[in-house]
Amino acid sequence: MHPENSAVYSSPSSPLYPPTASIAQDISSFSSCFLSPLTYATRPFSSPSSTASSPSVSPFVLPADFVEEEWPPLHNEEHLIPDLTHSSEEHIRQHVEREGKLLVRVVTWNQQAQPPPSTAELRRHLLPSNRFHIYAIGSQECGQSIATSVVISSSKVAWEEAARKALGSRYDVLASQTLQAAHLIVFVHKALVPFLSDLRSAAVPCGLLRNSLGNKGGIGIAFRVLDTRFLFVSAHLAAGQRSAKLRHADYHRISRGLVKRFGGQGNGGDDDDYERDSEHSDDDIEEGDDPKGAGPEERLEQSPLLQSFDHVVFCGDLNFRIDGSRGLIDLLLHNNMHRVLLANDQLSRAREAEEAFAGYAEGPLHFRPTYKFDKGTDTYDSGHKARVPAWTDRVLFKAGAGVKVLAYISVPELNASDHRPVAASLHMPLQSANGQADEIARLRDDCERMVEVKVSPRRRRLARCSIS
Repeated sequence: MHPENSAVYSSPSSPLYPPTASIAQDISSFSSCFLSPLTYATRPFSSPSSTASSPSVSPFVLPADFVEEEWPPLHNEEHLIPDLTHSSEEHIRQHVEREGKLLVRVVTWNQQAQPPPSTAELRRHLLPSNRFHIYAIGSQECGQSIATSVVISSSKVAWEEAARKALGSRYDVLASQTLQAAHLIVFVHKALVPFLSDLRSAAVPCGLLRNSLGNKGGIGIAFRVLDTRFLFVSAHLAAGQRSAKLRHADYHRISRGLVKRFGGQGNGGDDDDYERDSEHSDDDIEEGDDPKGAGPEERLEQSPLLQSFDHVVFCGDLNFRIDGSRGLIDLLLHNNMHRVLLANDQLSRAREAEEAFAGYAEGPLHFRPTYKFDKGTDTYDSGHKARVPAWTDRVLFKAGAGVKVLAYISVPELNASDHRPVAASLHMPLQSANGQADEIARLRDDCERMVEVKVSPRRRRLARCSIS
């Protein structure tokens, strides 16, 4: 069981706001104007000692059915995953063909240029060997910091070798791709190799010099398993508490860029319809406003990227924050107010408003915020900038594709970085060769049955023609 399951919250040694008997009363004290059961005034919450906040920040939301509650337990059903250690490759292939499902482990970790953990630590906490058919591992600030990566190219051999040792000899590297300090590698069980085809990879920069540098951006690795099209994306989006719109723009640029590079369905659009005036690290734009040129937000129920693949998994340091001041978020964490925090998570809001990640789903977000920690501790940022804790590190997947989330966890045991690794264990169905044709035939039969009940014979013939 992970320590965070016990709902212990570590804050700086001198917390801004100690817990009190009535959390709701404390929350109300942060605002002078309560507008409705759902939202406070458009002026964001701020601690009594803070300066006025920018009006561009989203209003803080308090759920209408707000009640005090315990932090929910982690979603982890990995005990249901079989051990593949003693299964032959032929047996694994036969099982995959018969059941039509794959077990996939997706990991994202901003490593803050720290060296890899030991093989034993990786196996125990992050990359359990012989449990999954596919491992997709995204990392940010891998081997070097963002600033260093702009001027010095660095190999990811040390990290790749650490992951390879953790997984063992029964797994092969399917593909790996680097974008400056970002990295994505996909391992597959050797039993699956005969099922694989159409392997491609690409990177889409979103950084300096009109998006030509990859200090921010996304990496995609695409392939087929039998007749099922997979795409794994790892991204590092714009930093900053008030840069949600720029993160939306980064997401859309990466999505359009991958469609364009992979030749998917729909019009990929223009990759260069917005640009950054400047690029910043997490440290120097944390309290800044949105850089100019974020571009218009796109609202798509089904993006061309999602249309181009049967399964899309999008992970990374997506950098979305929780709206609210540090004092308020400390208070909510200390009192285990999970639903209030989730209601003010920028990524959840963006999905609901279809500003970004429309058409994606996510597992239960029951782990505690994964950023920003004092390195080597369970204490959120105690430095002078006192960054607001946030769920910056996420794994999302194409909704409606039959994916079952077996686990969605963070790994507090690996604490060398200021981020915690996040892992999702997914059960992903495969499509049969005739699956799409069968679905079209079923829809035609349903339509014709409805037509015969409601229209004349002449119109019935026309209707049949229209759906042929």
